[in-house]
Amino acid sequence: MIDSFATYLKKLRETPVDEHTEHTGRGALETLLNVFAAKGKNLKVLHEPRRVAKKGAPDFKIHHHGQILGYVEVKEFGTNLEKELKSDQIAKYRKLSSNIILTDYLDFIWIDEKHVKAHVRLAHVHDLEGKTLHVDS
Repeated sequence: MIDSFATYLKKLRETPVDEHTEHTGRGALETLLNVFAAKGKNLKVLHEPRRVAKKGAPDFKIHHHGQILGYVEVKEFGTNLEKELKSDQIAKYRKLSSNIILTDYLDFIWIDEKHVKAHVRLAHVHDLEGKTLHVDS
């Protein structure tokens, strides 16, 4: 699994940090999500799912035989995710599912309807700018 994260970070490094937008790393993230989905049986990752009226459309939907397992919402590098947790957008998404991941590609926050379940930082932005990149096992 460490190889998957290393590949993901290397893909993010292909574009200079100052040229990244909220959408730049979506392909790399979708590939990483699909690695995890492949470990489960019949899990599917859908990028840009259809909008649900009055609840919005997170960037990725994870489902199993049509049953929604959760969503992933992506923000630009360095976005204050703690502030985003309090946004109207995330409040709407919490009505869609009790299983949401909010990320800026490097920082991942897993939330349910009311609480943060886990918060993990995969790397820092400056890690992508250095000459070498190491992923801890």
